[in-house]
Amino acid sequence: MLRVCLLLLSVLSLVGCDRLLGADDAPPVVAPVAPPQVTIATNLRQGATLYVDGQDRGPLVNGARVTVGPGAHVFEARRDDEILARVERTLESGREAEVRLMTTSPPGAEPLAGAIRPGAAPVTRATVAMGEIVLEEGREAMASEARRALRARVRSIQGCYERALSSRPGARGDVRLLVRVAPTGTVRSAEVVEGVDSEVDACARDAVRRLRFARSDGGRFRTSFSFNPPSVEAAPSVEAAPSAARPTPSRSEVVGAMRAVEPLVRACSPGRHGTASVRFTFRGSDGTVESAPVSGDWPAEVVACVERAAMTARLAPFSRERFAVSYPFRL
Repeated sequence: MLRVCLLLLSVLSLVGCDRLLGADDAPPVVAPVAPPQVTIATNLRQGATLYVDGQDRGPLVNGARVTVGPGAHVFEARRDDEILARVERTLESGREAEVRLMTTSPPGAEPLAGAIRPGAAPVTRATVAMGEIVLEEGREAMASEARRALRARVRSIQGCYERALSSRPGARGDVRLLVRVAPTGTVRSAEVVEGVDSEVDACARDAVRRLRFARSDGGRFRTSFSFNPPSVEAAPSVEAAPSAARPTPSRSEVVGAMRAVEPLVRACSPGRHGTASVRFTFRGSDGTVESAPVSGDWPAEVVACVERAAMTARLAPFSRERFAVSYPFRL
């Protein structure tokens, strides 16, 4: 029996498995499919970064080649987290393609910021300043404990304020509170003695209510917060001062107006991130916004909030009847 097995093994080695199986039974050879090759064309200067589907692919250079998988992709040119140009393309395997990321609006590219460069005019964010702690009753250490704890909460209070500004643009003022502390160290009450409105007042009151102190005989103190909305700062410029004689607003003016409303827009979607493009149409007679439709895959309530915030943008009057510009806001 052993001799038979050895004989069969020797026959297989001489004949070959492919001859035993036959030519028709040989497995087919599958040629590999090359992934799409993309050439980037751009007129942007140095300093921009190429993003593909939200991923950093390095510096944006004219003629750069990138490899991506087949299917739909989003190509973006960004500088300092601002989208300068954006193109959506669907690519096929084994095919080469050219993606044009231009500041002008070539076919296939959305006219986002165009020639507008955010950052040209200094803009302040909405600010929250904490006032003094005035101890009326209780141990001395309570004032320093409250001051230290509230300073750590100013940033969250500011975020709350920016969200409140989405429904009350321009809300400003001081919120003064009388705080009573229980012997357990918890805040028994935080009474708004002087306020701005219900939403802004709640930003300060809720932060104070979360304070915790060491156990004692309790106490009482007063504190306050000053709330100020964002504003565009005056800055030296080589451009002529805005006047009604100029046909359209300057680039820095438009950027300043966009950045001034940006905190209000961003507050419209605290739990979701992405880009909402707003098409502004300004009236030349007074520089107010005539319309501000929003594009992007966003819920209706977010779109309404963004549009409401965008409508608060202002420019100095200009001679043309209308001026239109698209701007991408990062939410």
